[in-house]
Amino acid sequence: MKKLFLYIFLVLMVCNVGSADETSDIKLVQEYKDKLFESAIKSDLNQVEKICTQYKKDKAENVIIDLENSLNWLCSGGLRPIFMDITYEYNKKFFNEKLSHIDICNEYKKLPIDASGYDQMSLNTHMGINNHCKTVEIKSKFKQDAKHNLIKNLDIEKLNFNFLTNKYYSLLIPEEEVTKKSTCHLNLEKEERLDYLKIKERCGVKNITYQEESLSGAAGELDTFELTSERDLTSGWIIITDYFYADANKDDYMDLIIRFKNDGSYSMGANTMTTVITSLSENKYQNINFWHSSWVIESALPEIKSPQVPKKYPTIACTVFEVNGKVDSSETGKIYRINLNDKIIVETSNSLIKYEWKNSNYFISASYNRISKVNTIIGYSDPERKVIAITTKLNCEEE
Repeated sequence: MKKLFLYIFLVLMVCNVGSADETSDIKLVQEYKDKLFESAIKSDLNQVEKICTQYKKDKAENVIIDLENSLNWLCSGGLRPIFMDITYEYNKKFFNEKLSHIDICNEYKKLPIDASGYDQMSLNTHMGINNHCKTVEIKSKFKQDAKHNLIKNLDIEKLNFNFLTNKYYSLLIPEEEVTKKSTCHLNLEKEERLDYLKIKERCGVKNITYQEESLSGAAGELDTFELTSERDLTSGWIIITDYFYADANKDDYMDLIIRFKNDGSYSMGANTMTTVITSLSENKYQNINFWHSSWVIESALPEIKSPQVPKKYPTIACTVFEVNGKVDSSETGKIYRINLNDKIIVETSNSLIKYEWKNSNYFISASYNRISKVNTIIGYSDPERKVIAITTKLNCEEE
């Protein structure tokens, strides 16, 4: 019996030591991560390399175990893997109900993130954060009360699909073609995702047509998509990300604001859009985003429009240093001047300018990091920007 007790005691001692070692290692890994995050946010690549050198030394000497090899990934080269992990960590914060989402969003906006080098999963996470933060921003800016609240009489369990319409997207289901009027609607309270096949079946129409902002045409131009095959109808869907009531345009009438995506299996990350429905008289409802057919009226709504483009953007003088992941010395000494006023500006901040354009060969998306001075330009061979034909990196200075 004494031997049994002694054996149990020794086992417990080993387990406690192992647990203490594991806790210590987790703490050490976190300390390294914090240092790497801090240095990356400062765009201090030299400090990142020093930290990674020390980590590899500690790893070789068994000072740190890092069983999941998370630090090994962060030290795999440059700032890209670190910022991808930063994005992942910020995304986790939104699941903590004790944290203020507006504060998290404000912090994230200040980070010098260049997502053009992200893998698809990280890019989708980054876009998801930006979309959610836009919703949070809209909620914080809109008035939460109004003198008139006629919109409350709109049955959101039977919302007409045609109300999912705004400046960048229109779902077009002509009333005269609907053969199942009693079921041709969306249950906003219960349904978060609905593919186009289900919409077609509910409305009893022959096909589904929608319009979406063109990626290859002029700014504001819409392309029309007619979905007829089952494959087309099931590979695209609408996602409702949020809805709430507020006085969006400050006219003392409450509105219904819906945040949604036109997404699908083809998508490389869809932006969240906004539609606003209001009621100015009993049992009459209308969109107020922009004028389009009989479903919407013209109205100023500055809070939900795309960020206003400044009248003048800088011209940047650039030199190529990398093409398709390889150093390109053939471009040494050549200076390319890019006038950003000639481009379609997608996003701008003190740390980043994202822009697009089209030339005779490619559909082009670019991201200029104003802190690191690196301008990443990706040329796609297709208007959907799915097939990458060429990637170029340039060092740039604003003139």
